[in-house]
Amino acid sequence: MKLVLDTNAFVQRKFRLDGPHISILKEAISKGFVELVVPEIIVEETINKYRENLIESLKEVNKKIDALNSILAGSQQIQIPSINIENEVQTFITSFDRLLHELRAARPSYKEIPQEDIVRRDLKRRRPFQESGKGYRDALLWETLLRNTLINGELCILVTNNTKDFCSQDSDLHPHLVDDLTERNLSKADVNITRTLSEFIDQKIKPCLPTNKDIISAIQNDTYRKFKFSEFYGENREKISSLLNVQLDRLNQLNLPAELESPTVLAI
Repeated sequence: MKLVLDTNAFVQRKFRLDGPHISILKEAISKGFVELVVPEIIVEETINKYRENLIESLKEVNKKIDALNSILAGSQQIQIPSINIENEVQTFITSFDRLLHELRAARPSYKEIPQEDIVRRDLKRRRPFQESGKGYRDALLWETLLRNTLINGELCILVTNNTKDFCSQDSDLHPHLVDDLTERNLSKADVNITRTLSEFIDQKIKPCLPTNKDIISAIQNDTYRKFKFSEFYGENREKISSLLNVQLDRLNQLNLPAELESPTVLAI
């Protein structure tokens, strides 16, 4: 299964790919369930969106600070630290590249796509172009997938909130895009659209992974690859015993039944 992320998948998450869903995605990638694809046009657009959001956010903050300072005494006025936009953008680029590398993301280029093909698509108003002619970058994304990513019989999930660009009114893949697939001996079933990364994880990945009950059972049997209780206990035996005895000392201060008086914990 291939997972393709559109720019809005990153924007929705405030440009951060962390948290429980990303941990699950990393696990799925490491097990070979999923191959992540982030086309170069998406990488470039995400970086540009980060810059735009940073600039806009700083403008809003400065506007609020100016409004606040206008009613504060001079000694109480607030000064926010200077932020170098391009330095922050470069820091984001570095961390973004590192993350995509960790996720083993393929980054197919759009530079070999003939521009006359894109122009022809635009003039025919074929999706993802709109009647207004809007949709150039979406068209580059779709053409990149057609030429570099889609394989007959292998499911590809496109995570995008731009359903109006890729889907018909019934939320199915738009007929123009289905025609593109048919021309390349691909099937409509080869491409699914999902609105958010979290939705994809919940619907497609979680059912393939061990449940909490399975993990707890594996830990109890000392067969869980990521955590072995025997090793953890061996390294922390004295500390665990000490902490438990602290709790027992507190219990000893209570009026306990005779059979529970003065319990102790021994490390074995």
